[in-house]
Amino acid sequence: MPDGTATGRGIIASGKMLKNSLMPTFGLNTLTTDNVQLLASMPSLLAWRRVDGVLPLTFLRAGFLSLSLTAAMQASAQNLVPNPSYEDTASCGGWINSAIETAPPWFRANEATPDVYGTDTINTCGYTMDPNDPNMVEQGLQYPFHGGREAGAYLYQAFGSVTKDYLAVRLMEPLVPGSAYAISVRLSRAELSRYAVARFGAWFTIDSVSEPGFGVLAAAPQVEFHDPAFFTDDTGWMLASGMFVASGGEEYLVIGSFEDKASMVVQEMLISPWWVAYYYFDSVNVSLIGESGLEELVVWQEGRGSLAVMSGGPQIEAATLFDITGKTVATSKAAGTRIALRIPPATTSGIYVVQVARSDGMLMRRKTYWEGRAP
Repeated sequence: MPDGTATGRGIIASGKMLKNSLMPTFGLNTLTTDNVQLLASMPSLLAWRRVDGVLPLTFLRAGFLSLSLTAAMQASAQNLVPNPSYEDTASCGGWINSAIETAPPWFRANEATPDVYGTDTINTCGYTMDPNDPNMVEQGLQYPFHGGREAGAYLYQAFGSVTKDYLAVRLMEPLVPGSAYAISVRLSRAELSRYAVARFGAWFTIDSVSEPGFGVLAAAPQVEFHDPAFFTDDTGWMLASGMFVASGGEEYLVIGSFEDKASMVVQEMLISPWWVAYYYFDSVNVSLIGESGLEELVVWQEGRGSLAVMSGGPQIEAATLFDITGKTVATSKAAGTRIALRIPPATTSGIYVVQVARSDGMLMRRKTYWEGRAP
């Protein structure tokens, strides 16, 4: 590339600013019109390696778009979950085995009966989040994260019960072998729920699931969601997210607790007559790993132990770094428009995926290159 500089006010190409004005200086080459043409023909991930002892910012081809440089590209991967917030209704007033069946194509994976709640107190369908219903208020009013409906499920019950609810759905298309997929879901603990769980999972399977009985499914979920402590929040919506590489042909998703009762670790939250861990669920998303929000999300390596993540829009609520197998490498729940992911010293050099949850509910992802320590 021709010689040049990158200024602290942004990366300049053909006299136009490509990125936000707070970009740090890295001593890179100028991005001229010719260079933008070159970038557009290269693979999506471009990582400049060490320049004058500095570990520079990772750029992506999509972030530069075309020669006109009119705008940055924002690519939103398709959500493969139909009716992801349970808004589409059917069978209201008709015979159903479980309230989850009022939100097709969602169904139950065993004989337990997961719930669906709505905020419409006139045209009811399933259970109603009615502020005038003392029983609902006692259980815990939690208005949906998105839209007017949400699901509810038991992840744990004390004493003699082994009942576990599972939320199951057929995806819009089978998963592609060898491709990486991201999954995210919002959840909130019911206020009357005596316990909180530390983990639950997402199982992707080729065949539909309809197991007899009410207990745990004998399955190994590809994605296991776990909080650093427990999923305790009973006022807001927590984000659970992960990623995995598909074997191919998986067409059904099942969400729930896949640990047998004896193996579960739970935390008692309050003295309550409801000896359960019960959660509300909303906004389920499964998508092929791509890149979204590229014009607003900037990622660069700071030294050997930190990855800086900066959002040009609403503030970041949480950030996660995944490797290409879907394993979580680092997480941060620090809030702000710029946060730091502390990377473990043993992390090897390679391509990773950064996923960010913003305060406006948007999830953004982009690939980045991490340069690990030399052996």
